[in-house]
Amino acid sequence: MLLPPPLDATNSFAWQIPWDRAAPNSAADMTRLNAGPLGAIAVKNGVFVDAKTGKRIKFLATNVGAEAAFPTKREADLRAAQIARSGINLVRLHHLNNGWATDAGGAIWKKGRNWVEIDPAQVDKLDYFVAALIKRGIYVNMNLQVSREYVEELGFPASVRQLKSFAKKIDKINPRMIELQREYAKDLLDRRNPYLGRMYRDEPGLAIVEINNENSLVGWPGESPGAGLDGFPEPFRSEIRAAWVGWLRK
Repeated sequence: MLLPPPLDATNSFAWQIPWDRAAPNSAADMTRLNAGPLGAIAVKNGVFVDAKTGKRIKFLATNVGAEAAFPTKREADLRAAQIARSGINLVRLHHLNNGWATDAGGAIWKKGRNWVEIDPAQVDKLDYFVAALIKRGIYVNMNLQVSREYVEELGFPASVRQLKSFAKKIDKINPRMIELQREYAKDLLDRRNPYLGRMYRDEPGLAIVEINNENSLVGWPGESPGAGLDGFPEPFRSEIRAAWVGWLRK
């Protein structure tokens, strides 16, 4: 096998692309791939298209989660510009309702009020970041229930703290958990983004809303169907059993 010749260091140079800037229209600037303003998306013949023009839309996406989804206004502008320069036109905002980054300003909750009370200051950061992305021709995928946990203060028995993995499986069945998910969705989406001047329900740049992330009674890939259900504490185990038996009878 022939090997390439050794690198001649005298005939090479370092090439680094600054993350926060690039010469317009250079090889490092792919913002031309993101054309604004954004239009509503539709599906035609199995592909995404602009609802008005019918022109096909292809997505190159990235994931932005937890602390990264709540930048300062200055950081939001820099990051949105960086994402646009990378040719990315869809950003997934993930783990907004986590419980591990609240103290660091990386969750939607008020400090000391995890999973119970939304912080308006955090919502404002999120709104500005969303607007910064959309203004640069980048669509948004907003995630709702991802990593919220449930506590007694929300109207649950003490056994709720024994549920693992963010109460996955049972939160698709328990009426109170479903009610809380609806309230959260309304609090997050049934309002106006002040930096865009539009209600979220009327915002074409909000391309996707994920209602409940990676959640199924059959479990994760590689798990046996229903794995872990026998370990659910009461009264949640009985709720699952009653729903299952009721479905079978029907």
